[in-house]
This record gives sequence, structure tokens and C-alpha cells, in this order.
Amino acid sequence: MLPLIMRFEENRGERGRKYSECACVGRNRPSARLTPPVDGHYNTGLNRTAAPMSANDNLLTVSVIGKPKGNVALELFKAIRERGGEVEDCRIAQIGDRLTANLLVSGNWSTLGRLETALPGIAEKLELQVRFERCEVRPVNPDFRPYAAEVIAPQDPNLLVNILEFFQHQDVEVVEISTQKYQSTYTGADMANVQMVLHVPVNQHPQALRESFMDLCDDLNADGMLDPIKT
Repeated sequence: MLPLIMRFEENRGERGRKYSECACVGRNRPSARLTPPVDGHYNTGLNRTAAPMSANDNLLTVSVIGKPKGNVALELFKAIRERGGEVEDCRIAQIGDRLTANLLVSGNWSTLGRLETALPGIAEKLELQVRFERCEVRPVNPDFRPYAAEVIAPQDPNLLVNILEFFQHQDVEVVEISTQKYQSTYTGADMANVQMVLHVPVNQHPQALRESFMDLCDDLNADGMLDPIKT
């Protein structure tokens, strides 16, 4: 999984957006061009050719937060590789004046044990708060299909609550959320952009769900998009 930091801007002459900032770290060398999320995750449009995890690998989830002092991402990845671990999944983003990172690390039992022992010292050196825990592979659920949703609306404190309540009533699982507030370059209007990855039950009628979603957008004075994620 490739971590991603994005800022959305309006395109000149038509509504749209472009990725103006991107930071990616992963097994493959990333392309500068991004594709839509695949199976619930953004990637760089390159085919992932790395070998899958070994059945003997264990997993460790690591969460850190701290001031973006130096190259925190590089130091974390170096520390993991020096102990034989490998990053399988990752999110890194700056929230306010803090850098947050969530990583899924694989390795054999002794590898993860060495990393667990080292992480408190690494966090102290980098002035980070860290939490880690052993975990399992994300479960597969063939009863759901992945969808991408996007809402562009005037800023409203209740916007996210309204959207999440709608999907809850539709028995749709929201598995990823990305939000940005911004001022329109052209009008100065306070706007919000919400992007979500959804798991929709396979027995849910797509057109009925889409029509209900568009009704919600009308009520919110918003523009919306709801499309299946294609692999």
C-alpha cells in the first residue's frame, strides 16, 4: 500500500481537481500519475509485482504522531528494513502541525520482536508518540463490492455526519474517508471535498442506491459521484 498526501485544486475553465502534492513510498517505484482507488486503496497506476506475504509472516500495526521534524518517514522505513521487516500498507499525512503515520509491517516472529523492542527508542529519538500491536490480515468479504463516493459541497459542520448517517441507513460500510476544506479560487466560497471508499452489499441495487445518494446531495446543495471501483 502506498501512502498518499493530496491537496485538491480547481481546474481552470471547468470544475475538477488535480493532485498537486503526492508522496508515495512502497515496494515499486511510483509513477507521478495517480489512478483512482483500487480495491479500496489509492495506488500509482503501476502493477504491483512484489511477491505476496509468506504464510509464515506475522503482522504488526504501528501508529505514530509527532511534529514533522526531519525526514520522519525515511527514518521509520529505514528502522523497519534494518530489522528485516517490510511495510505492507501505509498512510502518512500531515494533520494540522502534526505528522501522522499508520503502517502495517510484516516479518517473522523474531523480526517483529526486534522492531517492537526498538520502536520506543526510535520514537524518543524522533520525538514521536508511538503505539504498536500485533494484528491479522484484513479479512476478505465477497458479500460486498467496492465503490468510490465523492461529495463537493459548501462547508457545513454537519456535512460528514449527514453523509455517514445516510450510508449507515443503506447498510453500506465506509472503510476510508478523506476530507479537505478549501476556499474557491474564483469566488472565495468556503467549500468542502469528501472522498470515501465504500463496501456495498452485492445484493444492493446499484441504481436505487445511486438515486438515493443523489437525493442526499440535492438536500445538501452538493455535487456528488458514486461509482464502482474497477480493478
